[in-house]
Amino acid sequence: MNFRSAEYLDFEGVMLLILRNGLKIRCRENWENLWKKNPSFDKSTDSKGIVCEVNNKIVGYFGWFPMKYHLHNKEIKVLASHTFVIDNSYRSIFFRFIKEFFNQKKINLYLMTTVGHSGINKIFSLYNSHKVPVELYNRPLYYVLKYDKVVIYIFKKISKIIRILPQRPILYVLNIFAKIKRMLLLHNESDKIHRYYKFNDKFDKFWAIYLNIHHDILLFNRSMISLQWHFGHLIIENGWVQTYEKNSQILGYIICIEEIGDIFRKVNIVDIIAIGDSQNEIYKSLFSSSILLAYEGGYDIIELVGFNKNIRKTFKKYFPVNRKFSVCPYLYNAKTNELKNILTNPKCWIPSMIDGDASI
Repeated sequence: MNFRSAEYLDFEGVMLLILRNGLKIRCRENWENLWKKNPSFDKSTDSKGIVCEVNNKIVGYFGWFPMKYHLHNKEIKVLASHTFVIDNSYRSIFFRFIKEFFNQKKINLYLMTTVGHSGINKIFSLYNSHKVPVELYNRPLYYVLKYDKVVIYIFKKISKIIRILPQRPILYVLNIFAKIKRMLLLHNESDKIHRYYKFNDKFDKFWAIYLNIHHDILLFNRSMISLQWHFGHLIIENGWVQTYEKNSQILGYIICIEEIGDIFRKVNIVDIIAIGDSQNEIYKSLFSSSILLAYEGGYDIIELVGFNKNIRKTFKKYFPVNRKFSVCPYLYNAKTNELKNILTNPKCWIPSMIDGDASI
């Protein structure tokens, strides 16, 4: 049994491991993008993760990548967990992987943002990991764009007694409701909404202003180069970024990335931020324009996870449905006592799917 640092050449072995364990694989370009174009990755000192080999076969993998964050006018180097998978016969090496993750050097904060398994949550807690102190992150909001697949999915889950109800009349009424919602609630200030297929220096100017205003909140670095690394390969065909502009200056933007599941074609709102005195109107325009794009793209659902009360309040005007995660998928581990004390305050957080590996 051999433990070693992960390398780019491990792609095929790691994907076979992922496939054997029923997880979603990535293309080589997206996997290598976690490090190759990552402005925070130092190839001379940073690790891509760890693999375990038995007879030259990869039987375990825990990947991670660095990210730059800001808080109280300081840069914070964050390590985000990525894919964690081990073949059943070798689950006893589980703790070796976690120990390696938390032993990485020059890291201020560890983020685990897609930990949906209660058992793994408990194990991470043994290493002083904590749930993000924002209860709303555990309650995603879903705007239903098309009810057909949703109704079929619900009917499969409910009792046999209710299942005898005719689906067609229910679908007919719900689809009329969807059209009324679209006509009454969606508005689009087309002269102020712009779609981009690449991030430019306008985003740098906007980010500088936003960071100065919100320096007391833990924020992923949203500079042009960081956004281009994180989302540049996705916003062309697998999502979009739209801005709200006045006099050619960005006052807000929204980033949406698709997630194609076994049942639904879904769009995730991974980031939406704004500046100025009319933020609620900016949010409303950006939500409306993205919902319209999602309709045009044939998606079933548009999802919003996390954010603050104000953003969620604006999104709720579109009558979304909500549910609660069985376990909180967002955990963090601060390395210094000072940072630990700061991050216990919910006001230091506006968590969303831009954090960690939730949308990359």
